[in-house]
Formats: sequence, C-alpha cells, structure tokens
Amino acid sequence: MTITGATVRRILLGLLIGLLLGGLAWFVLLWVRPEDPFAGAVDTDRWQAVFLSNGQVYFGHLTVASDEFYELREAFYIRESPPAAEGQAPTREVRALSSEFHQPENRMLIRKEEVLFVENLRPDSDVAEAIERVLTGD
Repeated sequence: MTITGATVRRILLGLLIGLLLGGLAWFVLLWVRPEDPFAGAVDTDRWQAVFLSNGQVYFGHLTVASDEFYELREAFYIRESPPAAEGQAPTREVRALSSEFHQPENRMLIRKEEVLFVENLRPDSDVAEAIERVLTGD
C-alpha cells in the first residue's frame, strides 16, 4: 500500500482539527467554571469542620469570600485542657472564636491554599450539638 501526499495531508489536517477542538474544549473548561467551587458538596445548612495545613481545625459555616479566601462564619474551635488527675482524659470544650482574649468577630477569612479538606458535620455529632448549646446558652 502506497501512502500519497494527499493522504498525509488529510491525516495531518485531521490531527490539527483534533488538537484545535481539544484546545478549545480545555479553554472552555478552564474559563467556564461552576459558581460553586465545592460543587454542592458543602451543605450550607449544616456545620463544617475545616482542617488547615497548620494542624488546626475550625468549625462553622464555610462560604467562598474571594478567589483567594474562604469565609468561616460562626467560627468555633475545640480547646483541650490537660487532665485534672493522672489517668483521666483531657477535657474538651467548644469555644467561639469571639471568646478569645482579643475578642475578634466570630468569623474568619482563611486562605484557600491553607485548607486541606472540609467535612460536613452530622446534626447529631457531638461537636454540632456542643455548638448549638453554646449558641443557645444551655
């Protein structure tokens, strides 16, 4: 079988068209992103646990603040105190960010690059129930 110059040109033209269509598809996917970077995975009606690269974990309602930051509203964390006596477990309590000595607002901005992962808390989780008790003053 002999390959003619016309056959080579058709193959090259087909490859060029395929590359152009693939490039166009990549460009569209790059620029037409969904509005929700969480793709619906973060349930805004529930509490989220936000795990940061420095080992800290915060709890609250996570939303997108900008291209670089998330906003965590109604921010909480867990404070662990050493055990009162040897052999006892440490005590843990949920504290509002605003309860800190410097009294910040109860929200924080977090650099997106610092977030390792986010989890939705079940409504019956110990942390979610503790947050609700703090909010209601029980």
